Amino acid sequence: MCTTKRALVVVALIALGMGVLTAPAPASVEDRGLLQVPVEMSVDPLVFYPAHDDYLDYLAVRLYESRDIDETMRSIDFTITNEAGAVVVAERGNTTQFYLNDELHFGWTGHYGYTDRLYPEGTYTITLTVVDRNNRRKVMTQDVRLDPARWRTKTWRRTVNAAATVIDRDRGKCGALKRPARPTWSGSLGYRSRSCARRRESYAATANAIYFPRDPNWKWASVRLDIFGGSARGHRGSEIGYAYLTDEGKWLTGMTAGSRVRLHRGHEQYKRHFLGVADGKPHFIWSAGVGGGASYDVKSFTVVATYRVFS
Repeated sequence: MCTTKRALVVVALIALGMGVLTAPAPASVEDRGLLQVPVEMSVDPLVFYPAHDDYLDYLAVRLYESRDIDETMRSIDFTITNEAGAVVVAERGNTTQFYLNDELHFGWTGHYGYTDRLYPEGTYTITLTVVDRNNRRKVMTQDVRLDPARWRTKTWRRTVNAAATVIDRDRGKCGALKRPARPTWSGSLGYRSRSCARRRESYAATANAIYFPRDPNWKWASVRLDIFGGSARGHRGSEIGYAYLTDEGKWLTGMTAGSRVRLHRGHEQYKRHFLGVADGKPHFIWSAGVGGGASYDVKSFTVVATYRVFS
């Protein structure tokens, strides 16, 4: 018996017990003035997204000594101007702190004060002006880009007739698969098992799969299988077991759908349960089956997946 068929048997026997952006380049600082002032500026990132989603949402500016010195700065001025030249941030650094720590940090959240309101999208200029005690001046500038894009979570949902998703099937001597399960359910599947002397031969199961859209900008986060169906007529109380195939080739088992005819919401799992990519497309594989005399009708499977997209 092949690996897939053994997995199908396992699922059936369970019923007996019833899932961009590159990192910013290092800051390139333009110096204007007398270069003998031994301080430098670094800015990171050069493009930031202040949407409070923990992705490059804070602009950090660092002023540091380029060599050991034993002198204080007379003044350190930090400004941010927009494309029209208007000042949106102005701050004077603590020169005593700079002398003690040899490093000074400034930052910008891209918001108006402590509100949730963002400054407009566009290019802003960071300027640090340093004057030492001998009145030597150094002006350092760096353009940065404010982008309002953010990571957003969206949902992909697809409902398919049960028979249309089957990629493999297996049954014991006392099991059967019926298509359609009911005359009015086009494309449905009936999973049948009956009592027999060898209990392990009383099962019927399928392996099923569905492809997801292929989009390199989508980051798959989770997946869930919903089942529309219920006990076959004359087999009240029958349930169906189902399992997800992980990307490690193992089955996550122990899940069942109830006997009432309705949509049964499945268990949500995270992206490690995607098998991976086949033919260049991501896909999801699951299995469903009955055993021990149970009989179950499945009209359709619904796969619900969440993904994150940066927009």
